Amino acid sequence: MRSAGYKPILAHPESHRELSKQPEKIEPLREQDLIIQINAGSLLGRFGRRAQDTAEMMLERGWPDFTGSDAHDLEKRPFSLLKEARERVLELCGEAEVDRLFHRNPACVISDDQILRGEESPRSPAEPRRRNNSSRRGGSGKRRKKEKAGFFQRLLRR
Repeated sequence: MRSAGYKPILAHPESHRELSKQPEKIEPLREQDLIIQINAGSLLGRFGRRAQDTAEMMLERGWPDFTGSDAHDLEKRPFSLLKEARERVLELCGEAEVDRLFHRNPACVISDDQILRGEESPRSPAEPRRRNNSSRRGGSGKRRKKEKAGFFQRLLRR
């Protein structure tokens, strides 16, 4: 893909079972110049506590390059989740990170410019995370989970 000029985007690693259990495996993927997208629903707890915790940890470390809606439909995953996720990123990381994740980097992808990499959040590690009480949604079917697991296992072996 890269030799053809494409920039691979790894979407929602925070909701992948293996990567959310061992999030330190995400950083080497990032170091391979993969562009990382986290989902708005993950930040809001819609995919469970583990996905939310992993998404927040990734934010604190500056790993995500942008936030996506994951809007497969307008009922279960509406675009309006992006507005709520923007508020969550603002709360956790501040306005500069909101600008990078929701405005500047998406524009970089469209214009084929270099993605702006994040930095570790200045928020003190001792400062407790503030939780929201969004509803959570269950996972997808077993076959789809196996397909995703196989893809990420191959990716991690590289």
